[in-house]
Amino acid sequence: MEIRKMILNIQTGADNPVLRRKAAEVKEINPQIRELILNMKETLESDGNSIGLAAPQVGKSLRIIAISPELNEKSIILINPKIVKTSFRKIVLEEGCLSLPNISIPIKRHSKITVQALNEKGEPIKIKTEGLAARIIQHEIDHLDGILIIDSLLGKKIKIIFIGTSEFAVPVLEALVRCSLFAVQCVITAPDKPAPSPIKIATLQNGLPILQPEKISKAAVKISNLKPDLIITASYGQIIPKNILDIPKYGSINIHPSLLPKYRGPSPIQTTILNGDKNTGISVMLMDEKMDHGPIIAQKKVVIKKRENYQDLEKRLSLLSANFLLKILPRYIQGKINPKKQNNSKASYTKILSRQDGQIKPKQTAREIERMLRAFTPWPGVWTIIKKRRVKILKAKVVQGRLLLEIVQPEGKKPMTAEEFFRGLR
Repeated sequence: MEIRKMILNIQTGADNPVLRRKAAEVKEINPQIRELILNMKETLESDGNSIGLAAPQVGKSLRIIAISPELNEKSIILINPKIVKTSFRKIVLEEGCLSLPNISIPIKRHSKITVQALNEKGEPIKIKTEGLAARIIQHEIDHLDGILIIDSLLGKKIKIIFIGTSEFAVPVLEALVRCSLFAVQCVITAPDKPAPSPIKIATLQNGLPILQPEKISKAAVKISNLKPDLIITASYGQIIPKNILDIPKYGSINIHPSLLPKYRGPSPIQTTILNGDKNTGISVMLMDEKMDHGPIIAQKKVVIKKRENYQDLEKRLSLLSANFLLKILPRYIQGKINPKKQNNSKASYTKILSRQDGQIKPKQTAREIERMLRAFTPWPGVWTIIKKRRVKILKAKVVQGRLLLEIVQPEGKKPMTAEEFFRGLR
């Protein structure tokens, strides 16, 4: 019977029963086992970035692993593998896992091992190996015993209270909800004004408890009663008092879209575009009672794309923040990261934007106005006065050092081309 190759679905989640069950030994290598082996190899080799796979990860509770220490090389199959000898020396390295996407955790493993197993033909083999191959085999045998890398962390989920308001915070919240390491106990966001905040919408969609205090200080008792391990904030809009920041065991963390201490405050993304910066980034920091002032846990630098506007850069940084936070939090919780104080002498500050900030000044260059347009759309917008009429600039570009208007909107009228607008002035 011809066996048809197929790529198998990966089982995910720390609570997935098949990943938590001790796998059964393979008694005989029958056609079903040969088909499973073939498809495990196909699944592993098709990925391009994966170096190990255990049968429970594809939904089969059997003691079979496939390893590929060299990317894009043929996989090695080990059936009923058993470690019979280990080195005294252990090494700590970060590990990821197909079944726990976006998580990496430092794991201590033996540097050398000896393994007994059957090969895919059913023949007994003994392998002495070290380095990456030894680590992969130990990782995959853990899967056969129902052990995941997060089990080395604390043995229980980290309880989190999430605080945020704007669209920037949504990917961060959703990443925490999806991650098996964390249990989001409650979300705190701004009151409806009258529309609900993006975070409230995401919270309700995920069925999470929500608080909407006018002032965060009013929620102190409720936060304390929940006994969170960690508070995480992103784009909230209020200074959180010290008596709340000090409640969690692991402190309170903020994700800020700039490379602190540069651009503290409420409008760092708009300001970096307005100033024509080449780079920006995100900072994960421990919070204190001052605005964006606490010690830095980690930062990630990115290049600002040519003509990138506020909305595009905000979206890119928010997605980056979500993935970056999941990567560094396990190491922070394990005490592997020592937060570093900011250099306050290099601090700069941003402000709450008003409509007046969008007014074009007489001496501004074409490039400055073009950056305003990218920074201040949709709010506060860019506008000027033409023949005593207030006109919003919706789209423009710089051509040979001059600003070429494309789409404008006179006060009280619908958007129109610049050509239509100026024709109407004649």
